[in-house]
Amino acid sequence: MDYHGLIFCSEVAAVGQDPRNLARRAKAGQLVRVRRGVYVDGGTWKGADTWQRYGLRAEAFNRTVAVAPTFSLQTSGLLWGLALLGCPKDLHVLTSFQQGGRSLAGVKRHFGSMDARLTELGEFRTTDKARTAVELMARLPFAQAVAVADSCRRIRVAPAPWADSVAGPERRALIVDWKRDTPLGPPVSLDELRAAALELPSRAKTERATAVLEFSSDLSESAGESMSRANIHILGFRAPELQHAFSIRGDVTARTDFYWPRERVVGEFDGRAKYTRTDWASGSSVEERVLAEKDRENKSRALGMGFARWNWAEMMDLARLERILSDAGLRRTSKT
Repeated sequence: MDYHGLIFCSEVAAVGQDPRNLARRAKAGQLVRVRRGVYVDGGTWKGADTWQRYGLRAEAFNRTVAVAPTFSLQTSGLLWGLALLGCPKDLHVLTSFQQGGRSLAGVKRHFGSMDARLTELGEFRTTDKARTAVELMARLPFAQAVAVADSCRRIRVAPAPWADSVAGPERRALIVDWKRDTPLGPPVSLDELRAAALELPSRAKTERATAVLEFSSDLSESAGESMSRANIHILGFRAPELQHAFSIRGDVTARTDFYWPRERVVGEFDGRAKYTRTDWASGSSVEERVLAEKDRENKSRALGMGFARWNWAEMMDLARLERILSDAGLRRTSKT
């Protein structure tokens, strides 16, 4: 009756209870209606973040339709843990009917092939990682599309949290995190992504996705780094080297997010994850990581290098990012 905190009217009725009591409890604030016929405890909903609420809506929809849906685009991207900017409003599913694209009750349907590049992640049926990525690349703005491509190719990934030997409720219960820091499964090769792009339904979409792929890299370690690199390109600055390592004072090897050797400028993107993730920097504290970043910046400056540092807000504002890079000693080589 209770599934990841969800309560279904049909299951309440099946055990001889009055499902109308759920509506009464919702009116009293004890429960929250997730979708028609599905409720969740009010405290659970209040304590859930945007992504967790999205996941509850996806689970509710998945369990209450006659035919299990095939999730796609942003919904599939979240399932795979690809680098998406924010949480989508609607659930995105595939349909074989030409009227795809209509949105009803928070579910947006998209016409597409139901025969190729489909798989299952826990309880959910979804487009596979390569198809999900290239379909997003063909739709999203360039910087966001680059973040998706980079994350799909990234070498450092989390192991899949399920195994073939796991079945039934135990297997379903493994898929609960809708806001992952790392993609699921092995990285997808550039060749496989190119092949998936060729399967897109129009030449324009194929060309757009392919352009993003040719710009992508498996070296960017976060969405912020990927989008920074894309915006640096849009602004017309020279392409930096990624994750460049060099010795400082002969005893420390520093690895930088971005490095422009011709201008001797180091660039660092300051995202919150750099300081809060538990699997980075050997588990050191936030304070230790901040001090280490500052020490690395000071040592870089001591070598006569320019230093540019920016955060999310500055990266998203092209005018501000341009000023930061220019002040560090970089010059635009082209204008777009």
